[in-house]
This record gives sequence, C-alpha cells and structure tokens, in this order.
Amino acid sequence: MGAARRVVRNFRLPVRRVRVGRAEQLTEVPTAADLLIRRTYPIGKSVGALSRAERLARKFGLNIKSEPTRQILNSLDDTCESFISRFRKSSIRREFPKEFLNETIEDALESGNTTVRKLLTNGKYVK
Repeated sequence: MGAARRVVRNFRLPVRRVRVGRAEQLTEVPTAADLLIRRTYPIGKSVGALSRAERLARKFGLNIKSEPTRQILNSLDDTCESFISRFRKSSIRREFPKEFLNETIEDALESGNTTVRKLLTNGKYVK
C-alpha cells in the first residue's frame, strides 16, 4: 500500500489558487482533463507476479515511463476507435486496419499485426 501512495505523490498536479473562506491558498487541484482524458498516470510496479500492463509492456518492448506507452497501458480495455479519437492524430485512421477498430487495445496489440502496433505505440502520432 505504501508503494501506491508514493506513486500518487510523485504524480504532480497543476497548482491553482483556491479561495477557502477569506484566505487564498495554493493547492493541487486535479481537473477532469488531468485525471480522465490524458490517463498518463504512472504504471505501478507490482510485487511478485507481473501486472497485466507490465506483462504487455515487456512482451512488446515498450518503455513504461513514456507518455504514449502509459496512455496505451492505462486504456487496455478501450476500443481502438475510442483510443485513437482521444489520444492519436486522426490521420492514422487512413492507415489503421479497419478490422481492428472495434477491438480492445489489448486484443489489437496481441494480434501480432505490426501496423497496428506501430501506429498505436509510435510517439509521432500523439495529439
């Protein structure tokens, strides 16, 4: 449990001025964009057996600390179509195989299709 707390503490949120009563103070306030849309919070290290995200990262040789990889690993249950619309440039839809659009990210990566893997993991297609 302590490791999870350390990961959350290392994740920096934007500092904003918030009025509490008569005094103004600086505080870290997460917005919906910070927590839901980006989904780039750190991947926690598991003790003992590998987590699902760590297993996939090792299998495909992904860098867990990079933002595109964190987006992928935190969205494994999303469909490719919703993932592309949120996190990737729309220009990759032309190249992306249509049969994988309604599959989950995990299924698409494990299918072995190199085009899918390259388009999802390459950092130059990030919005």
